[in-house]
Amino acid sequence: MNGSNKLSLRADTEGKQSGGRMKRSVTLLLTAIVAMSLVSSAFALPTAVITPKGLSPTEVAANANDIYDIKSSGLGNVGIGEKIYLAGSPRDATITAWTWAMTAKPANSQSALSATDVQVVSFVPDLSGTYTLTLQVTNPTGQSAAVTYKVNAANYVGVGGITGAGDVNAPECYACHNGDAAPDVVADWRETPHASAWGRKYNGEAGSHFGPNCVSCHVTGYNAAQSANNNGFDDRARAEGWVFVDSAHGGLVPGAWDSMKAHYPETSKMGTIGCEMCHGPGSRHNANTADNKISMTLEAGVCSQCHESGSHHIYPTQWKRSGHSRQPEESRQGCVDCHSGRGFIDNLAGVPDSLANLSYVPIGCATCHDPHSEANPKQVRNVAPYTFLNGVQADIGLGNLCIRCHHARTDVRTYPATRPGARFSPHYGPQGEMFVGTGGVEYGRQMRNGPHAAVIENGCVGCHMAATPAAGAGLNKVGSHTFVMADTLGYEHTEVCAPCHGEVESFESFQASGDWDHDGTTETVPLELQGMMATITSRLPRGINVPDTNYTLQQKQAYYNYIFVTQDKSNGMHNAYYARDILQASIDDLPVGRTQRLTLARGWNTVSINITPAPAMWVAGAQGADVVRMLAGLRIDANNHRVSIMKDDMGNFYLPQFGFNNIAYWNLADGYQIKVTEDCTIDYTGMAINPATAVPLAEGWNTVAYLPNYLLSADAPNMPVVASIANHLLVAKDDMGHFMLPAFQFSNMAAWAPGKGYQVKVDAACNLTYPAQQQGRDATVEPIVANHWTAPASTGSSMSILLTDLNATDGSQISAVSKSGAIVGVGTVQAGRCGLPVWGDDKTTEVVDGLTDGETFSLTLWNAETGIESAMSAKMVLGSGLTFKVDDIAVAKAIVIETLPTNFYLGKNFPNPFNSTTKFAFGLPEAGQVSVKVFDLAGRTIATLVDGNLTAGNHIAVWTADAAPAGLYLVKMQAGSFSDTRKVTLLK
Repeated sequence: MNGSNKLSLRADTEGKQSGGRMKRSVTLLLTAIVAMSLVSSAFALPTAVITPKGLSPTEVAANANDIYDIKSSGLGNVGIGEKIYLAGSPRDATITAWTWAMTAKPANSQSALSATDVQVVSFVPDLSGTYTLTLQVTNPTGQSAAVTYKVNAANYVGVGGITGAGDVNAPECYACHNGDAAPDVVADWRETPHASAWGRKYNGEAGSHFGPNCVSCHVTGYNAAQSANNNGFDDRARAEGWVFVDSAHGGLVPGAWDSMKAHYPETSKMGTIGCEMCHGPGSRHNANTADNKISMTLEAGVCSQCHESGSHHIYPTQWKRSGHSRQPEESRQGCVDCHSGRGFIDNLAGVPDSLANLSYVPIGCATCHDPHSEANPKQVRNVAPYTFLNGVQADIGLGNLCIRCHHARTDVRTYPATRPGARFSPHYGPQGEMFVGTGGVEYGRQMRNGPHAAVIENGCVGCHMAATPAAGAGLNKVGSHTFVMADTLGYEHTEVCAPCHGEVESFESFQASGDWDHDGTTETVPLELQGMMATITSRLPRGINVPDTNYTLQQKQAYYNYIFVTQDKSNGMHNAYYARDILQASIDDLPVGRTQRLTLARGWNTVSINITPAPAMWVAGAQGADVVRMLAGLRIDANNHRVSIMKDDMGNFYLPQFGFNNIAYWNLADGYQIKVTEDCTIDYTGMAINPATAVPLAEGWNTVAYLPNYLLSADAPNMPVVASIANHLLVAKDDMGHFMLPAFQFSNMAAWAPGKGYQVKVDAACNLTYPAQQQGRDATVEPIVANHWTAPASTGSSMSILLTDLNATDGSQISAVSKSGAIVGVGTVQAGRCGLPVWGDDKTTEVVDGLTDGETFSLTLWNAETGIESAMSAKMVLGSGLTFKVDDIAVAKAIVIETLPTNFYLGKNFPNPFNSTTKFAFGLPEAGQVSVKVFDLAGRTIATLVDGNLTAGNHIAVWTADAAPAGLYLVKMQAGSFSDTRKVTLLK
């Protein structure tokens, strides 16, 4: 770029400060409380479920003062005498009270709940049988609902087939399940380490450290408490007189297990990690599965009983640090395959998604490991090669299981050409393709690959599940079942790299093989890739924002490669060469310039551009483009122009109709007001401006350009888009009259967007620097849309009013009304506040379409709940009252002026049609007897909503029609001689 093309960002700031930039007075007022009448409202019934709670020894030991004092499986099927914990799990946030009761139990049982009024309770079943627990939950309005859960208590029977004949009175699992049709779970289980763990270790194969404390996790039904007499291992051992013999007394030697089976056969029947360890005791099962007579769960609680003790058994501790344990809950078909443990297992088995039955379960132990089968290493469920959607097959050993979820959900061969839109991406998980070197747009080139896929045994598993450090800051925070390579405190598991790369300080320290991004410096791999991605986004019309339908195929393909590398999330560590090559191919395929489109609505617009226009647009010897040439594309013909006027914030303007212009040049740091005669667009092509370029602001009002090519949130309270001037910003507003007031933590502005300009007032000279966009779009609160009144069009000048602490329903509207009755401003109530612009008169038109300075106006409230309009008075805490002044700001306490109805009325219900609940406004000019009833078309009374004496005024009747079938109904009001009927439609 030559000197005349360089971006000038207000080089004349001092001149503007001293040269009389528009001065507009502003008063920031204190917030106030507005009292409004509360109307009747209906709340949905509270909902909850009862779930048994699994607890590991580590969780029990974490707090000596809580209710948890013994580990628990989390099953609803427990041994007699074994404590079970039950939690009320809320399904909404309105529950204020919990009331438990044991509503049924076996005859002569003395079992009782530990408490009745807390969220989590426990009890110890003392007899065999079913225990019914009822939980009643209550919400703040006093409404209650109940849910029940049945716990089964039984004796242990053993898996069978260990010492010989079974017990005919309580058949062992082997009796029914041996020889099951495929899969034969008993036969498969016998091949697993769980089946033989006790025998091997009692024979001394685990060494002398195996001691009495290890017994409980290597046998079935162990609970040392005398009260837990349920025929488990410890009970049988007491009956037969078996005691643990350690190596010091001649035990833990080959043959010890055979000797035990010969001398203690009943105890030995439980000498295995058998079915009942994961499914609960089986004496009451015998093919009966009702009321938890056998249980199954994919929750980690069952495994955590033995695999999480806080020392050498730590896999669940590690797992809780992984993303698998907190996978976002999804219920959509296609998503459950990887967002729910049951969905993943069913998908592996070829079972179609059954959304009604797929409740959310984290990706836990039993999701990846099959407890019944040793067919694959580490008992993982599947290690078959996996074929990506683009047809490329990967075979990376145990990592094949990982890439069944960690792969792109798109076929890159067709997707970019057919799918621009809101979800345009590989869908967050292309790590599998990146690792093996496929999945990007390759433009017919031969892409290079790094060596990782060829040399790292088991692919993903080889690095992400490498042993956790033996000690130090990374212990159990990275590696193994955490799957984490770098923890949130900055520890990086670079020991994984040492065998090939030597001692490595950080993953960020790997040097690139050259200056990939062509900035003149060879940097680290992450920095070089970031530079290449910045080059791509600088050439795209929407930068890092999702493509729209105007994107060319070239642009969509380049964006796809950019997001593919971004969503890989490894900063090049998975496959730096492949990432580099697909990015370079995209850069080579993209034109150097970028196009920005300004979309102008009929009337006034505030606009800016974030590219440096082509040299042909520039004013010779000036610091910006020529305004006349920039707007030439909006000319209709030699005598007509779509632009009526363009003006800057210094009062300079361009009038195409009269061939007049005194705007020296288009300053790229400035925004401009443009009034057009019809909806239109205009495109500009040039080099992208660095979005982090500082925009100088003078004290007072400035109309500024928006430089990023991505959206930034303007939501209160943080208002990220203006974070850099937070200490100086008084007010900002857009061309629709929406505004932000940082002092009051208020904003009703949409996210700031490319092509828009904004008015900003600061209390001192400062620099506005836009922040970088976080991965993903900045969260923006969606505004409530109300349409009782239609907001007037922008007139190019406005006053801003903030009404705070409104006790009005969200979606209600407040209008500003001139003395002549014209609506000159409309705002919507949201979260108890309402910001509305009051529009001034547009001096460029002959008609009076707004207020002039000093003209008064009034406020009116429309209540979305009642449908009633009410006058409002404004008590100004500070300020000049309801008097218009251009660019003034007022914050006021508003008071609803209640008036009695002049006639009886029955209003239309809202909503209509409705599902479940609807409301009717009705009014009485005098007190008296009133009835409001609902009838079906046959004339039968369905519901009585009101029946009694009421005071004069406006009222609300609520019909909650949960029990009524869908259809047409009549609502009739009777008050003295007045009668009126409304038709309402109930949908289900």
